[in-house]
Parts: sequence; structure tokens; C-alpha cells
Amino acid sequence: MSSNQSSAGFTLVELLVAMVIGTIITLTAFTVIREGSDGYNRMSSKTKTRTEAREGLTQISRDFASFQIGHLDWKKDDSSTWRKDEVRFLTRLPLSAQDKSEASNSLCRVTYFVAANSLDTADEAVTQSLYRHTENSESVMETLTTGGAFSSERRPLEEMGLIVYDVLSFHADFLTRSESGVFSEWKEDSDEGPDSVRITVQVVNDAVAARLATESDWQKMTFPLGSPDDAMNNRIDGVEMYQLTLSLNPDD
Repeated sequence: MSSNQSSAGFTLVELLVAMVIGTIITLTAFTVIREGSDGYNRMSSKTKTRTEAREGLTQISRDFASFQIGHLDWKKDDSSTWRKDEVRFLTRLPLSAQDKSEASNSLCRVTYFVAANSLDTADEAVTQSLYRHTENSESVMETLTTGGAFSSERRPLEEMGLIVYDVLSFHADFLTRSESGVFSEWKEDSDEGPDSVRITVQVVNDAVAARLATESDWQKMTFPLGSPDDAMNNRIDGVEMYQLTLSLNPDD
């Protein structure tokens, strides 16, 4: 009788072995689930970053599609580690794209620049974004007809349109093309206008953005990504670069 009871039960050693095996299986399953979740989050972050950047470039393409060479204001910022240009130009936008109360025709003035903005969190963290502002046609025509000068002052951020989040740098390079088709930098004192503009936008994913807590981190960042050339040429993880060249010649 005692022999049957012993064979039907479990010894202490067997119970301990079973517990160890169960723990190993549980930890393995947890690790697999966590890695899968981390991988999904990384992919989701990258997808969001790419989508926002491409939508921003689409908007820029639309604005440059009817570019007018007159009154081009082009500021290049080479003073900090990461270049963030600022560009203002005249273009033609449909009335539906303007404030109806300030629209008289299609000629508008568009501004693009990068600025830091608060995330409204307890730790006062900031991000950096690409902004767009449209000066509608009524105001533009008043300036042109009176012979006045366009303002170079930035509007308050709350009056601007936020185009792309988590922007590391924004470059607007105006180019001229030789008869052989080779592009070179356009000189502002040139007798002729630029043939093309090359737009470059660098953005970071959520993981990198979370490590850039202050405005100084964004403006003069060398850590954790290294130099701008490193980020551009070595494809550092977490940095995405998008570039397109737009013709400014309506005949092209």
C-alpha cells in the first residue's frame, strides 16, 4: 500500500525541478514578448517619423511648385553644429489655401524655419519642429504696391503651422544648372534666378528625441549622435534623412 502511494506522489526534488522548468519557460516567454513589443514600438516610431517627414516634403513641394523669384529671403545658419536654414519666398496658392478674409488673389509669401517648442510635460522637455507660415495675398499685394519691405521677423509659434516634429536640421540649398546639366550653388548676387532648390530634412525617432531634453541639446547637439557628417554619411540608428530637388523652372 505504501509502495503505491509513493509512486503516485512527487518527491521534493521533482517539485523543485518542475518549478525551475516552469520559471525558465515563463522568463523565456516574457523575453520573447518584450522583444516583440520593443520591435513593434521601434517600427511604429520609424513609420511615424517617415510619414511625417514625407508629408512635410509634400507640402514644401506644393509651395515651391509656383515659386516666384522676387523677394526671396534666404538665411543659412552655420553657427551651430546642426544647420537650420530659414527661407521666405513668394509663391502662388489657391484662394482655398488662404484665410478668406485676407485673400485677394493667389500671390502669397511662405516662410519655413525650425524652432524649439515645449512638450508641456512636468520636466519641461522640448522638441524641435519645422514650422510654416503663410502671409496671405491681401497683405502681400499691399506691401508690393506701396513699395514697402517684407518683414523678416518671426511670428509667434502659436500662429505658425507645425509641419514636421522632431527635426534635427533643415537645409534649403538653391542651385543653378550649367549647360552640361551640372548643378552648383546659386549666388544671391547672380543676374539670373536659381534653377532648383534642394531640400534636406533630418528627423529623429522617438527614442533619440527622448534623449534630447533641452533646447541646447537640439541646437548644438554632438551627443549621442556625433557630428552632422556622421549622422548623414554613416546612417546612425535613430536618424532619418530625406532629400528632394525641386525645379524652379516652370518649363521643366
